[in-house]
Amino acid sequence: MDENEFVKLVQQNERIVYKVISLYTDTVQDKEDLFQETLLQLWKSSKNFNAKSSFSTWMYRVALNVSLNFKRNTKKTLFQESAESLHHLQALTENKEEYEILCGFLNFHKQK
Repeated sequence: MDENEFVKLVQQNERIVYKVISLYTDTVQDKEDLFQETLLQLWKSSKNFNAKSSFSTWMYRVALNVSLNFKRNTKKTLFQESAESLHHLQALTENKEEYEILCGFLNFHKQK
């Protein structure tokens, strides 16, 4: 697939990418980032596209994978930030009982 064909197919089917991305994020900045990442992944793997499925189906699948990876990484980041906050809270709180009450109140728990 050459560059012109790729651009034409992406333009014809870009609404698919936006629909998928919109399911996984609400912010304009994240949507733009995910769209760019999806296009990059599509371009990088375009020579492997073998037309067993339609281009739109393949594009949908790539957008879905990029969005799922984003969601997974976002959850990990949020957990790491929560763990850092918990550690900071522990350092600020000298009373162990007070610390445990605060942790329970803030509902800090490790997700498996």
